[in-house]
Amino acid sequence: MKIVISTALAVLLTACATTHMDESALPLTGYWYGEVELENNQTRKWVIARHTDGTYWASFECIENTHCGPIKEHGIWGIEDNVYWVKTMLLIDEAGGPHYPDTDDKMYHSNYTLTGMSEDYIEYQHVETKKTYRTQRVSKSFAAEFEDSKLGRFY
Repeated sequence: MKIVISTALAVLLTACATTHMDESALPLTGYWYGEVELENNQTRKWVIARHTDGTYWASFECIENTHCGPIKEHGIWGIEDNVYWVKTMLLIDEAGGPHYPDTDDKMYHSNYTLTGMSEDYIEYQHVETKKTYRTQRVSKSFAAEFEDSKLGRFY
């Protein structure tokens, strides 16, 4: 049953993938790791897998896990005019299980200005909050080790 649901979800989200994938998006594909300090002096870390079909999976955890549990996201992404954007289509958390957010809600659609990039890192700034994020390219095996959490692997 799990396999059937996962397969149906993957087909549905792939069908919804962006058509804005061109050569400018290719450097952002692959596996990436990042960390950011939150307001409550905790550090959130994440791994994101961006695919060439315009879909992504992301897994978030906190180092000091007192108020911030693990979360997984699945959705679509793209680049338009130096703006990297993501639209979340599925959320999975430890307490509530799968949740399909209202994709029209601005909360689930984020835009970031690309501020720096090489083969090994990407730096981007949230358009509204001005918070800067930096991720580094990692191997699929690193992503798999990060992923071995209570919520299960996403790829």
